[in-house]
Amino acid sequence: MNKTDENLLLSEIQLLLAEKRTYYSLLRTGLAVFSVPLTVIVFLVATGPKHRIFDLFWIGALVIAALLVIAAVGLGIFIQAQRKVKRLDRIISTIKSESKRIAEIVV
Repeated sequence: MNKTDENLLLSEIQLLLAEKRTYYSLLRTGLAVFSVPLTVIVFLVATGPKHRIFDLFWIGALVIAALLVIAAVGLGIFIQAQRKVKRLDRIISTIKSESKRIAEIVV
């Protein structure tokens, strides 16, 4: 393999690793969005005697439904980012298997 091909493969791996960092950020964001509704529910339960938000069934159901939707969105972001990271790992391992020199450089 000549020097130009190695440089091209290294550039490709740098790009893939940059994408991987982006998807790790999405993983963190998905976890944060998923945990916010759980925190709100704990807060509502802990401060239940101070307010009467659940006295009317429809208000309580609406709050719980909105929190479940937010948690589902966070979980969806997390799962999608996790799949992308796994796909990028497979691509990087394929490139590493093609070139011994690249496999030595990329850990």
